[in-house]
Amino acid sequence: MERGGWTRQVLIVEDEPFVRGLVVRVIEEAGFEALPAGSVPEALALVEDHDPDAAILDIELGPGHGTAVAGLAGPGQHRADVRQ
Repeated sequence: MERGGWTRQVLIVEDEPFVRGLVVRVIEEAGFEALPAGSVPEALALVEDHDPDAAILDIELGPGHGTAVAGLAGPGQHRADVRQ
């Protein structure tokens, strides 16, 4: 979804390929650019390269923990409550 000349990006962190694919499909059909990652290291690299506008995180990743990605919101960025 473009707003102000840029595409809104959503980071999707999910280690189950089937679930990740479903979420990517829904996000893209809604007009957003999906940035899929299957692990915490992949997600951290995507955050560094793209600075996504939002994230959908699987909290129980192996190895790692989805909250490691949630803590990367920079100054002036907002974090929503973590829902389990």
